[in-house]
Amino acid sequence: MLTPFTSLNKPIGELLGSFFCCNCVLCGTSLRQNFALCEFCRNELPKIESYCTKCCSEVESQSLQNTICVKCLRNPPAFRHCRALFRYQPPINSLLRAYKFGEGFAEGRILSLLLAREFQQHYATSKIPDILIPVPLHRNRLRQRGFNQAVEIARTISGLCNIPVSLNQVIKNRDTAPQSELSKAARYRNLRNAFALNSRSGFKSVESAAIIDDIVTTTTTVSSLAGLLRAAGIQSIDVGYLPARLL
Repeated sequence: MLTPFTSLNKPIGELLGSFFCCNCVLCGTSLRQNFALCEFCRNELPKIESYCTKCCSEVESQSLQNTICVKCLRNPPAFRHCRALFRYQPPINSLLRAYKFGEGFAEGRILSLLLAREFQQHYATSKIPDILIPVPLHRNRLRQRGFNQAVEIARTISGLCNIPVSLNQVIKNRDTAPQSELSKAARYRNLRNAFALNSRSGFKSVESAAIIDDIVTTTTTVSSLAGLLRAAGIQSIDVGYLPARLL
């Protein structure tokens, strides 16, 4: 077992409970232990079980688990691996909306810890990333929202998994329209030249990275960012999300 993840060798309920009071945030059930999410609600979360390991699109048969879809075989993305934990449906969508738009940091902490657990499992037998790179917000959007949810997710993973977070090396230099309001084709145009590096020297010794974001729909955002990082010399790039709502 990798040393950076020894703190995660506890049941996920114990990890979650260490941060919250004894009521489940989903059903309100009073729990004997100080867990934030009861076992029943955790087991009912809409997990993505069978998926393309490149773009995280679901595949119908579990016999095709850990495979690569036809789309990614024809046009391989700039990143090596993509993993989303859940489908974007109840109760995940309400948890994420509460976190993203309602400053529901309790919900955000739960989701972040679940993603950290996934990091433990995925990298138990392979090299962990040198650095975590949360998808940046433009300063106008950051001022409006007050925080960057991808940064907070990355900080939770960093604290539990001992992987440093890069907060300033990648910036968003254009205030683009929200991706959720655009068609798939328009999303690519919207993000053209939207990201930039503050300095290439900051990644001089970085060989691998994991991009962190809250949700994936078309992989347009992370593909744009991964291309920039590859051009800066980072050879191995993974992507971690909470839910997927693929279009």
